[in-house]
Amino acid sequence: MSRVEWGPPGAELAAAVEDGEYHRLLGWPPDRPLEGALAAHAAEARAWYAESGRPWAATRRIEVRGVDATRVHLATGASFHGAAFVRRLADVESHAVVAAALTAGPEIEREARRRWADGKPDEGFFLDRFGAAVVEALVRWLSRQLCRAAEPAGETVMFHLSPGCGSWPLSEQRLLHGLLAESGAGRAAPGLRADSAGERTGPVRLLESGGLEPGPSLLAVLALSRRSGRATAADACRTCDLGGCAFRRAPFRRMR
Repeated sequence: MSRVEWGPPGAELAAAVEDGEYHRLLGWPPDRPLEGALAAHAAEARAWYAESGRPWAATRRIEVRGVDATRVHLATGASFHGAAFVRRLADVESHAVVAAALTAGPEIEREARRRWADGKPDEGFFLDRFGAAVVEALVRWLSRQLCRAAEPAGETVMFHLSPGCGSWPLSEQRLLHGLLAESGAGRAAPGLRADSAGERTGPVRLLESGGLEPGPSLLAVLALSRRSGRATAADACRTCDLGGCAFRRAPFRRMR
């Protein structure tokens, strides 16, 4: 299946960011409300993104050719060996996956850097963390859209997984990106430097380190299954074996 691009309104994603999720990414105690200047910074970051944010995503559905003890084989010929990814697809008996690239957009990263450069580090920090929260809200938004489209065929979209999460090594980020990437010949995508043109997916560029530009971006795979059930944000943490994660919602446990 060819790549599909999505561009939900920034205001919709800004409103979808739950206070508890934002506080978690700020490192703030979940049962303690923000007050005073901190509450003002949080509200201003949300308002800024509602007005100026440009979330974007791209997806591609790919059939699963097979899952053995150590690898996932896709119909494109790509083969992934990350243990977390193999286990996830085996656990839900996945017959297809949706590869996805998502970003809160380069605009919020530029604005956060501008605030830091202007001597306003608190405002820059709150914008940076709100960008991360938007990416997580975008994953949930995208999952709902994909679930609605898949439901008539009796399919369910399961919680997502990304390279670098636990035992799925970051080294497979490049292989996943290749399933979605377009040629970088020509000018850079809007919001990126001209010398950033290269292998990219829309505004999302894969760096040599395996990181992504702009910063608030994510590559992920969502498994399709004919099992009943709905994914929750905590499910992703329950099956992510990334040790020492500062943002975990729930303890790790295998879903099998």
